[in-house]
Amino acid sequence: MKVENRQKILTGIIQAVNSPLRHYMFFESPKRFCKYVKPGQTVLDLGCGGGYFLVDLAKRVGANGTVYAVDIEELCIGLARKRFQSTQN
Repeated sequence: MKVENRQKILTGIIQAVNSPLRHYMFFESPKRFCKYVKPGQTVLDLGCGGGYFLVDLAKRVGANGTVYAVDIEELCIGLARKRFQSTQN
């Protein structure tokens, strides 16, 4: 598969998973994941994709915590890095 086609497909998938349902599951659902993330913790976002949760996780763990974002796709890591860096300005 050509690199350009692969990037288009991955970008489409990342946009699809950045959906309202995913937002609901993390932030609003009674069983939400975010209630378990506390200041000072170390968090692993395994399969981080485009970094949808990365910025919020970093805010929740604070300056004394650490978030590791890991993905098998280099394109996804690049998108996650851009998302995080855009909030640091």
